[in-house]
Amino acid sequence: MTRAGRLPFTFFGLCLAYLAVSVNLSITSIALPSIGEDLGASTDQLSWIFAITPLVSISVMLFAGAWGDRFGRRRILVIGLSIFLASAILSALARDVTALIALRAVTGIGSSLALPAALALTFDVVPELSRRTAVGLIGATQAGGSLIGPVLAGSAMTLWAWPAAFLTVVPFIVIALIGASRLPKGSTGVSVTPMDSRGVTLTSIASVAAVFAATSISSRAPLTGLVAILITVIAIIILIRWERRARHPFFDAAVMRQQRFRVATLVVFGSQVVLGGFLFLLTQYLQLVLGYSPLEAGFMLTPALAGWVLASVAAGTMAARFGVRWSVISGLTLSSCGLALLALAASQGSSPAIGLLLAGLVLTGLMAVGPALMTHAAVDSYAPERRAVGSATNGAAARFGFSIGIALFGALLSVVYVRNLGTSTQSLTAEQSEAVQGGLAEAIGVAAKLPDADTLIETARDAYLTGYQSTMMLACVIMAGLALAVGLTSQSVEDARHGST
Repeated sequence: MTRAGRLPFTFFGLCLAYLAVSVNLSITSIALPSIGEDLGASTDQLSWIFAITPLVSISVMLFAGAWGDRFGRRRILVIGLSIFLASAILSALARDVTALIALRAVTGIGSSLALPAALALTFDVVPELSRRTAVGLIGATQAGGSLIGPVLAGSAMTLWAWPAAFLTVVPFIVIALIGASRLPKGSTGVSVTPMDSRGVTLTSIASVAAVFAATSISSRAPLTGLVAILITVIAIIILIRWERRARHPFFDAAVMRQQRFRVATLVVFGSQVVLGGFLFLLTQYLQLVLGYSPLEAGFMLTPALAGWVLASVAAGTMAARFGVRWSVISGLTLSSCGLALLALAASQGSSPAIGLLLAGLVLTGLMAVGPALMTHAAVDSYAPERRAVGSATNGAAARFGFSIGIALFGALLSVVYVRNLGTSTQSLTAEQSEAVQGGLAEAIGVAAKLPDADTLIETARDAYLTGYQSTMMLACVIMAGLALAVGLTSQSVEDARHGST
């Protein structure tokens, strides 16, 4: 498979941990409508069912990395997977909305314990020359989980309503646990450095508050957003002051000073910002504007996700042949072109050329080359005994970027959409006007009750398309900016072990 030989069997068990987490996130969104109908959940409650898992994951993941290096990566992996397994089963048995939200929070704890340990263990069990390929396969596994999750959930729900969706991850977790039992007993943490609990806590507070701020702004709750921004700023100021005088700071100054680490983390974060916003808005565009069913929209996402899988798998080979730097620049540039094509397709209204749309989706998927290679570079910047911390830092940056992307792109779309509605809501009641300004789906619902429905729907759709096109262009600029940032850096972005795959 690589010049270093085949990847060890135990590595594929680690991949399944990532697959389970990815499937879990995608099945939740599919199950939400049925949960709302069965349990009588409000829109806010449904939002929490979906958002609580990644939000808790962000707050716990840095602790998980430190615990993995301190108490043993295999031990933390097994604990995390066990919690994940129990919460998935109990989620299927929940018959109360509050209990389900709490269990999804516990799922976030389990997944955030498992992921940093799994990535750090990848560096332990995979030969050095094969690590880029291994990290690329992990990225492909995550994309594959997003692809098969809705299919698994939809199929399971036809047999036993929404609870069956949460059980689809159980086989993957069980096999991952079996694989963990086969890991070498030496796969344990070797760091004797005390954990910087205060630094980790402050970082978690700042990250969660920042996500709350962005989400509040996108949901037109400015006061909550301002409070969250204030908490974020205060937490960051205290964190910086603490880390400068801490005896054992969580953020290793020697690592932070490495250009290779900074650029790698920037690419991982920026790519996830784009990916989060892209997936969040594209599914709505396909259904609300182009009129696809949920299943058809899922199939339309296949080219982008398939491109992500192939790019992740091929990233190691590309790096060996062309170098990390040029491979990453190529992937980011091509994905920027893909996003520009999607923006161009949006300018064609509700009947874009299918070839243009598919080409944009395929090229956008090639952004995976950047995260695959830069994840390896970021984690490899840490000493072996601190790689669980490195994995957690990288994972937290990715989760934070994904959440920020959803909020940022949603806020931009909302602002442009409302601005372009113009005077179309003046003849409506205050309640109807507020609903129309809430989004295209709400506008279509209001229009269905009006005698002149077509006019309002057309105006709202055009406003939405303008906002969607703006978000795709922003994503295009972000990816091009990341490519430029990598291009302007020195050869330190390259791994000293340039020939590895």
